[in-house]
Amino acid sequence: ENDLGIDSIKRVEILSVFEEEHPDIPSAAPEDLAEMRTLKEICDHLLCLADQAGISEPAPANQLPAASAGLEQQAVGSILRRRIVLREKPLGEIEPLSMAEDRIVFVAGNDPDMGQAVCDRFMASGIKTSYIEHPDADIDFSGAGGLVIVSRAQAGKDLLWKDEDEEYIKSVFELAAKAGSALINNSANGETALFGAVTRMDGAMGFGQKSDFNPLQAALCGLVKTAAIEWDTVNCRVIDVDPDWTDAETAAGTVVTEILNKGGALETGLSENVRLVLELVEAPYPEGDIDLAQEDVVVVSGGARGVTAECVKALAGRTPAAIALLGRSPLPAEEPEWLKGVSGEGEIKKTIMANEFTGQKVSPMELEASYKKHMANREILETLEHIRGLGRNVAYYPVDIRDREAVKAVFDTIGREQGTIRCLIHGAGVLEDRFIIEKTRRQFDRVFDTKVKGIRTLLSVIDPERLRYVILFSSVSARMGNRGQVDYAMANEVLNKTAHKLSLSLPGCSAKAINWGPWDGGMVTASLKREFEKNGIALIPLAGGARCLLAEMAGRDKTESEIVIGAGFSDLAGESGEPMPGLDGTGQPAAPIKNNGLSVAFEREVSLASFPVLQSHMLNDKPVVPFALAAEWVGSGALHANPGLMLTGIDDMRVLSGISLNGAAENIEVMAGKAKKNGSVFEVDVQIVTGPDAAGKRLRYAARAVLSADYETPPLFTEPAGLSSDAYGRSVQDVYGKILFHGPELAGIREIYACNRTGIKAAVVCAPAPRQWIAHPLRNTWLADPMVLDAAFQLAIVWCYENAGLLSLPVSFRQFRQYRQAFPADGVIAVLEVKQHAGHKIRGDFTFLDADGTVVARMIDYEAVMDKALQKAFGK
Repeated sequence: ENDLGIDSIKRVEILSVFEEEHPDIPSAAPEDLAEMRTLKEICDHLLCLADQAGISEPAPANQLPAASAGLEQQAVGSILRRRIVLREKPLGEIEPLSMAEDRIVFVAGNDPDMGQAVCDRFMASGIKTSYIEHPDADIDFSGAGGLVIVSRAQAGKDLLWKDEDEEYIKSVFELAAKAGSALINNSANGETALFGAVTRMDGAMGFGQKSDFNPLQAALCGLVKTAAIEWDTVNCRVIDVDPDWTDAETAAGTVVTEILNKGGALETGLSENVRLVLELVEAPYPEGDIDLAQEDVVVVSGGARGVTAECVKALAGRTPAAIALLGRSPLPAEEPEWLKGVSGEGEIKKTIMANEFTGQKVSPMELEASYKKHMANREILETLEHIRGLGRNVAYYPVDIRDREAVKAVFDTIGREQGTIRCLIHGAGVLEDRFIIEKTRRQFDRVFDTKVKGIRTLLSVIDPERLRYVILFSSVSARMGNRGQVDYAMANEVLNKTAHKLSLSLPGCSAKAINWGPWDGGMVTASLKREFEKNGIALIPLAGGARCLLAEMAGRDKTESEIVIGAGFSDLAGESGEPMPGLDGTGQPAAPIKNNGLSVAFEREVSLASFPVLQSHMLNDKPVVPFALAAEWVGSGALHANPGLMLTGIDDMRVLSGISLNGAAENIEVMAGKAKKNGSVFEVDVQIVTGPDAAGKRLRYAARAVLSADYETPPLFTEPAGLSSDAYGRSVQDVYGKILFHGPELAGIREIYACNRTGIKAAVVCAPAPRQWIAHPLRNTWLADPMVLDAAFQLAIVWCYENAGLLSLPVSFRQFRQYRQAFPADGVIAVLEVKQHAGHKIRGDFTFLDADGTVVARMIDYEAVMDKALQKAFGK
């Protein structure tokens, strides 16, 4: 995978040797190989050529021919494979965390005895506690210093769980979501905040040799690991206590000691005399045969499309077994003649418009739905045709795998028409990325149930004793947590432990959960791919990943029920408890940073002395860098290596962890990538990081700057009707005194004209010269105008206060475009149109107008988070 600097001569040598050994594989085109600089890239390309030529597809047998077997090992050898091992580690000396006197640690769960014992131990440590008897209780968490979930031991030989078990896990998630904002806010000023979960699997995080536990408990591990990433100022711990440790008082004492251990591990297993931590270690791919015959059936959920379909096609080439594909899409129909041969999203949509909506007015949403329907139909047809072309018995069954009766009917049909089910592959999954504190129950249920209720249903309508293989498609998000994917992480952790339980319970079955890293396909979009590449996260190629699956099925080692496949993401959290890097919806790591492929554009020491403007931006009595000022840094960083261009926009800017000064200076580095041409503009990836050295750097902001040689023509703007007539009752002095926290240097609102459910409109002033805010500015003039932008964000706070009774802080915007070099000196009219207001989040668009009504700049899809706990931070 390393860049070996392979030049054209070396490429010719490699290809010459390969073609001599494999004359039946087509030659690679020179233009395809011109940019390849690693052996991995060359191998992957040659493997694709072999696949397309059908060379690697064997006759119906259980073993690959020698040449194909060599190719398979070559493919999987370049994709990192790791397994989890347990390490015994004594507690040793600890540095205990201290809690503010007025903070309360809430304890909840379904084990009142253990829960009360945990409460008693916290109180013995001088920490106030409150026991929550029902997870769905309406609790005021504003004074919360922590939340600890304590679950009871659930011994039993049953492979499956009950409806009430799933409901308990969901209620715990909702409780954590309610508490999250308070824990984040109360820890933002340096106070200690805790979030923990106590499970009772086997005292080894489900990796021991006991099978009589409920694997659904593992969902709490996914919850805590994701919280550790999203709530990076909160101390997060998940502790698995051996259910045979029945002395609740002693066990609770050890649990509380572990939770209050400042240097503790994120995941810990506890027995009476043993403390265990987890470690990922590299492991070789297994070798052997896949034990499936022609009369056997492989059932695959989610196997007709996407990444899972690629794996199924490879499996069909390796074994003669029949294939039964389960999916949500309807039965495929023959593609219309007018669509056959048409490719490319744009051309396909044009063709659909011309043939399916002739003479009709069609909305973008209707067109997108039709496009997705036709593409799903095409992909299913292609999967079926490929497998049939190998001479295999294959059928597709449209079914909701959460519906037990429907699945049972399908399995009865499979038994009659295809044979005995010997292999079950559960690959179905969906995503709805949202932060924990923003995610709704409906979103959670859809993601969680597809994985969890899905596997429960599949296993409940089959005789597990007949199975030789159970392969569960899990995700690295389960092993490490993932920003925005708490439901996905929780669900896949359940799959991980289900595989372990099946492996121990079914002697004749090889059960594995594969924690895949991101694939080069499937749910990874082009923009996500760019972010993964930028952050050094290697995507799994489709052909190579499929061969990884075949290798896992060839192995029968029951000590490896959970495997992690992929590279570029960090290992497990160490004893420091530092959360592992996570990914938000755009793939940005939370912290710490390794090699992100960007170089330092400039460095600055940020302090009250060097940035006196921060005296007017204090939260919790501490200076905090304004989001608008960070946007200015993004522009400066992008222009550093691109003289002659102008900053005309910023895309996908997000605050990942704000910069707060705790009495000392903070060193920032603005890091920028190379300018990439995109149409008429250039795009530059920019990150703002803090920290004294490479090991300690933390990613604070991420964005993509847009540079060009000239400004675009401004768009026309029509003001919402309600904002032209609805007067606002408060004076500006009243707004700054009762609502906003901003001091005189950032009092940018001149007058608020209107505020209603539609939005808010005001006159705002421009920023003074940079030297009036900053001791040693980078430039003599602003690129954008941080006063205008910050005043706009202030207007969003006012809107939230007046319409939701809550205060807000910015988290992101999707697009900012500026249509002239500088904002007018006499200020602008700022208009916020609120597009979405749900739960604790608002989303809207800002438009900035000069005195003539011409658009100066626009900000699209601005997002802010609202919370009543911000009143204290604002000093209100």
